Amino acid sequence: MGPLERTADALRRNERRRQRARARCPLVLIAVSLSLVACDAADDSSGAPVTEPFTTTVPPVTVPATESDLDKALQQCSERADDATFTFQPSKQMTEGQPETVEAVASASGVQPPGSLAGGEPSVTLSVSLACVVEASLVGPDFEIQPEGWQERSFLETDKITWAWQVKPEINGSALPLSLRLRAFVDAPGGGERIPIGPDDTTVSISVDAEPKSLGDRWSEFWSDPFWGAVSGLVIVLGGFTGAFRFLKKRWPWNRQPPSTPTT
Repeated sequence: MGPLERTADALRRNERRRQRARARCPLVLIAVSLSLVACDAADDSSGAPVTEPFTTTVPPVTVPATESDLDKALQQCSERADDATFTFQPSKQMTEGQPETVEAVASASGVQPPGSLAGGEPSVTLSVSLACVVEASLVGPDFEIQPEGWQERSFLETDKITWAWQVKPEINGSALPLSLRLRAFVDAPGGGERIPIGPDDTTVSISVDAEPKSLGDRWSEFWSDPFWGAVSGLVIVLGGFTGAFRFLKKRWPWNRQPPSTPTT
């Protein structure tokens, strides 16, 4: 087959491919049209379009407390505190150098005072006239007390308020004194600063019997002291060097005596 015949054959094959492509185009258009018709029919058969219901979330309404409501709450708080009780322990058992808990509780009018406090020592309940805001402080010359200073509490949201301190005796002995001071406050006329009720604070005494430290505690305290710990470490090191020196001195070659020769 020559070049002209091959070219003519290629042209005939291209013409046949174009004819087949033109024949397929109407079939594709018919298929697309049928699919669109089917989709429209499905949409019509589903009925009216479904829409999401419109909902509205209403935020909760917080009614602020009015000034009259606050005044009423403060008045009721003062009335409950006016005929209150104060519970504490007049004696405590402790050990020198070991912290113990000291508690005190003020109960509003009509509230049952606590039957026991921390440590289990007998407690005493006194009738006192307090106010809505109350402060208490625990002091003692022979003790380390935490927290220090006045601790404020209020009857506004509770009928029973509690104070607690960690108390560590620094010495041993009997009847070591603690002073538990209590004072109540009222608002000064004209919205000024709060002023304490009465000219003086209410003070009750707590007597503490502090036992001496045990031998084990004293020994542990001795070794925990940085100065004596360093001195003890130095003594141990020097003792080790001395023992090693004596050991080497006895066994060093120049200390050995030459063997004696028998005399004839």
